[in-house]
Amino acid sequence: MGMISSMKKIPLYMTWYDFRRELGKRLGCVPLNRQWLQIKPRVALPWDESHMQASLSRSIEQSQRKESIKHKADETTDTMRD
Repeated sequence: MGMISSMKKIPLYMTWYDFRRELGKRLGCVPLNRQWLQIKPRVALPWDESHMQASLSRSIEQSQRKESIKHKADETTDTMRD
């Protein structure tokens, strides 16, 4: 009579290298050092899935801000040409 467990295995990242590599897979590219320092968890290792989700969110927010700034700069340049 065995017990049936429905718990999913939650990844636990013991090194920043493993965490960064998985983050890169999920983002589609490995974050460069400057971005990594801004999005990595601020707490001590080990890191878990909640830390991964938070880092992904911060990365997406940064990308959106960069796009917004670039778009505004393009609009300003266009209006200056007119």
